[in-house]
Amino acid sequence: MSSPCLPAPCAGEEGTLFQRVALLSGRADWTPDAFHAHWRGPHAELALRLPALAGYTQNRVRRTLCKTARASVPDGIAQVWTSRAASASAASAATAAGQAVLEDELRFLRAFDLLDVGGGSLPDDDDGHLGGIKLMGAGRMASGGDGQAFLSALARLDVFAHGRARVRMHQVVSVRGRPQLDRHADPPALWLCLWLQPGVDAEASGVVQCWSHAFSAGWLAQVQACAIPLQGHAKSGMP
Repeated sequence: MSSPCLPAPCAGEEGTLFQRVALLSGRADWTPDAFHAHWRGPHAELALRLPALAGYTQNRVRRTLCKTARASVPDGIAQVWTSRAASASAASAATAAGQAVLEDELRFLRAFDLLDVGGGSLPDDDDGHLGGIKLMGAGRMASGGDGQAFLSALARLDVFAHGRARVRMHQVVSVRGRPQLDRHADPPALWLCLWLQPGVDAEASGVVQCWSHAFSAGWLAQVQACAIPLQGHAKSGMP
């Protein structure tokens, strides 16, 4: 497991859990409050019935920190951990629970993308950082860009050198959509989560500048995370 304060790539790491990231954008005729209330309530209840579910965190996008011209920033981001490698969508589509989730997505979503990011950290590893500032980003690096060089640039920032920040970066293995729903522009090749201690400013610390120099397509946003216990009641995060 990577250090809680140093940048560490997690692309394709081995493990018993598999992480998938769903990018969600609400329908134009739904207000943001209506979208998040439905996602947090009725939709979460359906998602918790999926087979092989080991962890589920909803991340509400609060502020876009940086984006390229063609990038489409989602309204919400779901992190889903399953206990087997089979695609969460493919494995559950034939079940009644899976069909209910698919039907509900058509009710309140405009756009959907499911990123397979391979091995992932345990949900509890992420939950421990909810008291600080969580950033999430997706994109493609500039021509000739090197993921390790990006992580090294972050490591040189004071916030990382003094243990006030952490990052996990994943290679996106595949990107899938849903029939009848739009897709977000520019499918990403890399996915990352960053955690900053309370009081750290993403712009002033140099994190946003590092991202903009390294990535030619994509977005970086501040999110508010809510880990959903498998019993169904929210643990912390969103109001």
